[in-house]
Amino acid sequence: MKFKFDEYSRKARIAPALIAAAPTLFLLWYASRLGLSGLGFLIGALPLVFVGAFALLTEQIVRPLGRRLEKRLVKAWDGLPTTSMLRLSGARNVALVERRRADVERVVDFKLPVKSDEEGDPDVADELYADAVRRANAAVVRAGDRRLLDENIQYGFRRNLLALKPFALTLLVISFGTNTFLTYIFSDLAAGASIAILIVIVTGVWLLVVRRPWVREQADTFAQRFFDSVATHDR
Repeated sequence: MKFKFDEYSRKARIAPALIAAAPTLFLLWYASRLGLSGLGFLIGALPLVFVGAFALLTEQIVRPLGRRLEKRLVKAWDGLPTTSMLRLSGARNVALVERRRADVERVVDFKLPVKSDEEGDPDVADELYADAVRRANAAVVRAGDRRLLDENIQYGFRRNLLALKPFALTLLVISFGTNTFLTYIFSDLAAGASIAILIVIVTGVWLLVVRRPWVREQADTFAQRFFDSVATHDR
């Protein structure tokens, strides 16, 4: 597998993985205060092992995790916003939908499914819509639309962060327990309390902020920017 370190990979895959792995950095700092001796050395070595395998984590774990999560989100949302905003079935503003469809068709140079296609096989129609969005997005970004790229990166960042949430919470629980144990063994109450407070705060952010509505909010923002960009592409 080829490793990609372009802007999207750095900001939408590597950054979420680093954030999820942040508790190990707390332990590394704590272990360094203990002189990296005995148990402190063993705990301090764990983050180094993680860093050594980090490229594999981002490309072989984060990316597929994000894609699997997106499939669940698509099912829960009845399609990504970019897909649902192209459907003719159930459209409340047909004129607006038809204008969006015309803009996308102009960029990708092929016809989108019609209403009878949606009613006959909605899954196939949605796949064609998703493919058209991918193609149009790539064409607009290649043309230099920086804002659309930024919104796409933000969506990928939030989606992948949510996909890593179980991993991050597990690390936080392990880190809290390890920190408590080390604080007891080495009687370093000041450092141990500081790390414990940080872990609690970070856990709260993961639980209260990194949720499906947070990802959906950015998906809607990207969709709006996508159709704005497609409408002015090559005009």
